[in-house]
Amino acid sequence: MRCGKNTGSVHGVIDFTLVRPDRPVAAPRAARMLRVRLSGMPETLILPSDGTQHCAAEGEDWVCTLRPADWRDSPVVDLNAADVQHALQPSFVAPSRHPRIEATAQGLGDVDGDGEALARALVDWIQANVRREAVDVFTALDVLDGGRAECQGHAYLYAALARARGLPTRIVNGLVYAQGYEGFLYHTWAESWVDGHWLPVDPTFGQVPVDATHIRLVDGERLADLAPMTDAVGRVGIAILEVR
Repeated sequence: MRCGKNTGSVHGVIDFTLVRPDRPVAAPRAARMLRVRLSGMPETLILPSDGTQHCAAEGEDWVCTLRPADWRDSPVVDLNAADVQHALQPSFVAPSRHPRIEATAQGLGDVDGDGEALARALVDWIQANVRREAVDVFTALDVLDGGRAECQGHAYLYAALARARGLPTRIVNGLVYAQGYEGFLYHTWAESWVDGHWLPVDPTFGQVPVDATHIRLVDGERLADLAPMTDAVGRVGIAILEVR
């Protein structure tokens, strides 16, 4: 999977995975609302509709409205204890209880404010310490060791650091508009649970919250979680219905 930013990726792969909409999106990093129609989605892929993304099936298509800037106005999420524990659980890609991850996370010191302020501090640290390069990484520790990664690695490290600081966080995957290619590329970012809402965070782009061109397709960090999305590669079409 290639990320939604030109980091030296092979152009043949980009050409295959790029989803060109019916018209370009001007200033995508500043987009606060986006409504799109997605066609060609495999039947196995049921688009998420919660938080700042609302998707509904219309015939064989999906229509999605995204308003990440309004995340505090989204419906309150009632996470039970099991859900919170899952979002804090260390994993292979985000080993949040590893001593080096914990030391890095605690090294940020006290962060004034709520979970949003912590998310911003973590993203700022990653922006300052991790280069955006097309390299293969498999865990947050790989990113910490090498100081470089594509979007998956940025998301792995953010999730590990956030969980180490007690901020429930999930990794999400989907499409994001890449202005240099005038189309959408597959991308990975994260969402942290703050004050009963999912705050969408993109440590690759340095965004808290993300811009509205982030279309979430699947949640999760295991290969099994990503499998439904791989069926969409080369098949999806996107029409821009509204952007602000």
